[in-house]
Amino acid sequence: MEINEMNVFEINAEILAAINAYEQGVEEAVNEETGEVVPLKDYIDKLECSKNEKINNVTLFVKNREAMIEAIKNQVKKLEERIKRETKRIADAENYIRMATEENNYEDREGRFAITFKKNPPSVQIQKGAVVPAEYMRTKTTTEPDKKKLKAALQDGKKFNGISLVQAINMIIK
Repeated sequence: MEINEMNVFEINAEILAAINAYEQGVEEAVNEETGEVVPLKDYIDKLECSKNEKINNVTLFVKNREAMIEAIKNQVKKLEERIKRETKRIADAENYIRMATEENNYEDREGRFAITFKKNPPSVQIQKGAVVPAEYMRTKTTTEPDKKKLKAALQDGKKFNGISLVQAINMIIK
């Protein structure tokens, strides 16, 4: 198999095999497809270069995708801002209609639309800073694992079924 057809894992395996052969006194490698004889050190260097090139290409691919994601996020942000502006325009137009019709039903003479008003059931509105009497308060209770305590217990050697410590390794591409 040609070096340019190998993936990084195959190149790593080939490098290890070449290094092992070199340590056993082999000084030349033979290209099985062309029959060319090459010094083993040159072959290892060629493998290393190919490996580095593949890693570089994949890293640049990742950076490109990250840049694309950032561009998409920026577009989403702009679209969300546009949605807010358009929603406000609609609310302003609806308020204008409400004031213009004085909350009386209205029907277009050409039958394109009809505006009707109906009262919704009363709802409670609590203003910011309002004090609600204790008798009108309710308590919501949630239960969730305390991961800090679990971590400390696991580090102290305690065992729990289905719970373990894991340590991820972050990769940073700049």
